Amino acid sequence: MKKHFFRKCMLLLCPFFGQQLAAQTVTWQPEILKQNQKISFQYQPKGGDLEFSDGPKALAGVYSGSKWNTVPVQLEKKNDVWTGSYQLPEHAVLIALKFYQGDLQQPEAIDNQNGKGYYHLVKNTKGQVIPGSYLSEAAFKAGTTGNGMLSSFIIPSMDKKMIDSLLQQEKSFLNVYQRHFCSIISI
Repeated sequence: MKKHFFRKCMLLLCPFFGQQLAAQTVTWQPEILKQNQKISFQYQPKGGDLEFSDGPKALAGVYSGSKWNTVPVQLEKKNDVWTGSYQLPEHAVLIALKFYQGDLQQPEAIDNQNGKGYYHLVKNTKGQVIPGSYLSEAAFKAGTTGNGMLSSFIIPSMDKKMIDSLLQQEKSFLNVYQRHFCSIISI
């Protein structure tokens, strides 16, 4: 009898748990973002703090030319999805998005993917990783960007292995780049 009662309770709770699995998402277009390219994104707020917002706003954080800039991005609603577009700068290496409701300085609600952030590396026009990409990602994830506006884009990670891995990727990438550059000079 207890097993039967337990099964019925689980069946009644399944729809509740199923709805909790729905998560807010961002889909980037194109999938590989390149410098000096117009990009677009689709934001699905279902399951997040902005699910029932009539007018969420977006702020882009872009690492370009060795500095971070923040730029508001207009959103348009199509069905239940919010879309936005942005022209990437010529020297961009990383873009991050934050969605919020209300005033930027004191928002009523924020969606930063539960602290994980919405971000994407930007490649050069040939589709190759750019020097500074891994370094900017490490700074972004560690919360050491030096730009206070980016503090609510992500919850800083204390995962030293992940940060060290990104820094090692940057270091090995720069070693290859430096060898290639030196071989060109010696020609």
